[in-house]
Amino acid sequence: MSNCIKNDKLDNSYCRNIVNGKTKAKSALELMQSRYYAYKTVNLEYIQKTQIDNWSKAQLEEVEHWAKNSFWQHLEIINYSETEVEFKAYYIYEGRQELIHELSTFVKQYDSWLYKSGKHYNSKANIARNSKCICGSGKKYKQCCLKLLI
Repeated sequence: MSNCIKNDKLDNSYCRNIVNGKTKAKSALELMQSRYYAYKTVNLEYIQKTQIDNWSKAQLEEVEHWAKNSFWQHLEIINYSETEVEFKAYYIYEGRQELIHELSTFVKQYDSWLYKSGKHYNSKANIARNSKCICGSGKKYKQCCLKLLI
């Protein structure tokens, strides 16, 4: 699958090495996972560097506010191919459980993968109160992240 995933969890140290430029993403999947890590750690410089189109100053400020004020819980890979990754990213923003469900398209330019575009799906995060929390704490959702919701 990918070196960014160990035991079904994001390997922060491997993704950190990609984000910090110590190693390159070897696939579209690794780039997508490293970009999730970059959002989680609010490294927007890396996000901009790894996409085809750059944001305007206003867009950058909006994304920065959103990333800083989000509690990133879990990344779920639904499906992937050489150039596409379908994923769900769970996070809490402004006291609400949120979900991004996207099919991302990537291109390889020279020896680097870049994010090209994404198709968003209308999905809601429906997490049962008594299920294990998606953040990986091992606690029930109602005893963990549910407490962060308004």
